[in-house]
Amino acid sequence: MEPDLEADVIRARRAAELQGDEVLQTAYNQIEADLLHSLLTSPQRDKEGQLELVALLKLNRRYRDSLRRTIEQGKVASERLSFLKRVQRRFAA
Repeated sequence: MEPDLEADVIRARRAAELQGDEVLQTAYNQIEADLLHSLLTSPQRDKEGQLELVALLKLNRRYRDSLRRTIEQGKVASERLSFLKRVQRRFAA
């Protein structure tokens, strides 16, 4: 019907599986905790190192946000597919 929409739904399902994966979430949480600890315990004079740690923290969070966005896109695609199917049935009748 709509290959891009169907692909979005499939990607969203996979993203939801990943988001619910305990091992992956534990890894994200541990990485964030380690980076925060390193940032908080880094010497004040190491501004470059602190900037790198902040960049890594942001990157870790972007991975999570990417999964959330993919899931949301899949929800929208699913609703759109449902709408298109209803319209198609209505005009086929």
